[in-house]
Amino acid sequence: MNIAWQKASVSMADISDSPPDGAVGTPRKPRFGGWKARIILLGVLCLVALALGLWAALRLNASGDDPAAYQSPPAGPEGVTPGLALLPVDPIVVNVTGFTASGAPVGRHMRINLTLVYDVATDTTVAGQSELGGLAARMPYLRDAFVEFLGQLTERDITGSLGLAMLRAELLKRARAVSGGDAPREVLISDLVLQ
Repeated sequence: MNIAWQKASVSMADISDSPPDGAVGTPRKPRFGGWKARIILLGVLCLVALALGLWAALRLNASGDDPAAYQSPPAGPEGVTPGLALLPVDPIVVNVTGFTASGAPVGRHMRINLTLVYDVATDTTVAGQSELGGLAARMPYLRDAFVEFLGQLTERDITGSLGLAMLRAELLKRARAVSGGDAPREVLISDLVLQ
């Protein structure tokens, strides 16, 4: 079997700059006038969006809303809103389970400083037993509830902002359970150290 290969000869006359009309490879004209028109259109749309945003901002500001209504109430002499008091909790040190890179459990120490913000008016827990109020009289029970919860945590439980939010929420839940009411309003974490 003898196959003869023939070379195709192509002359310059066969190659033209534009294919004949209706050919498959014929380039089409752009719909919107090319890339320059698209950039101009994008710029106009950005200006319209900016104008609408400014109009909405001015309209909301002119609607009579008082910006002072969105500010926090004035702070008392200790920097706390009137009617609220701060109750510092002594530093708590507990063992927390951590994990090495290979996944083996390792013991770590966690030291945490807390401050409890509570409402003096709704503090109904054994009022009169302490100079600081009823909640301060229940401090040993608060520390016990906090240590019991904190000792069950792992290092992964307190990682990131979600972990800290969960920690605050759980400590507040336990403070309200010990106080027997809604006097505790917030748990502030001043220090949190893992070693």
